[in-house]
Formats: sequence, C-alpha cells, structure tokens
Amino acid sequence: MTTQQNMKASRVQIVDPQYEDYDCLLGLATSAGIDLSFTRTGHAALRTGRLLGIDLWIVSTKLPDMSGFDLLGMLRSAQADSAVFIVDDTYQFECEQRAMLLQAAQYLCKPVAKSWLADWSGALHLTRAGPLGVPP
Repeated sequence: MTTQQNMKASRVQIVDPQYEDYDCLLGLATSAGIDLSFTRTGHAALRTGRLLGIDLWIVSTKLPDMSGFDLLGMLRSAQADSAVFIVDDTYQFECEQRAMLLQAAQYLCKPVAKSWLADWSGALHLTRAGPLGVPP
C-alpha cells in the first residue's frame, strides 16, 4: 500500500449554490486524495461540518440563506483550526479586505481554475501540521 493510500482522505466542503462551477476539479481532487462534498446553503454546511469534520471550507460569498462572510464567522467560532477560502463571482476589493479581516485563508474569484487544487493542498498540509507547520 502506498503512503497516499495509508493517509485518510482530506475533507473539503464546498458551500456554493452553483456547485457545477467546480466540475473541472472533481476528477483531480479524487486522484489527489481529496474527498469533496457540496452543500448549497450555510445552514446545511454547518450541519455537515458537525458530522464530518471538515479540513478545508470553500465558501461562496453569495449563499441563499446567509452571506458567506456570516458563515465564515460561524466557522471561525466553531472550527477555528479549519482553513476557509472565500470565493466570489467577481473580484471586489472590499470583499477581499473583509475576508482577510475575518481570517479567511484565501480570497478567490471565479471562474474556478484547476490551479486552485494546489492552493487547497497547501492549506490542507498546514491545517494538518498545526501551528508553525509542526505535526500535532
């Protein structure tokens, strides 16, 4: 068995009502050992997070039941060790600043790019490593 097969799959939760935007990453994520799951609303994401233990959150700024920034604040309170990336449909300086103030790991803009997977992998490595990159 390879080292990658011995490792538990990383759990990435995408919270976006337009999850078809992420289709280009599905196969790549699976081959990289990333378990993707999707929810369309913030409330569904919070329920899922309690059950699954999410390593990385990808959160749209535009959710039907709350803003992505509200969800980011709730996630920071409940799961401070998980990385959260904020995703916007178009770049807005004010949104980027707000994401950074709320301690988002990154602020990304659509369209979804295959290169995002590298960003996710880096965030997952740091999340697992703990403070200063030292394994827990």
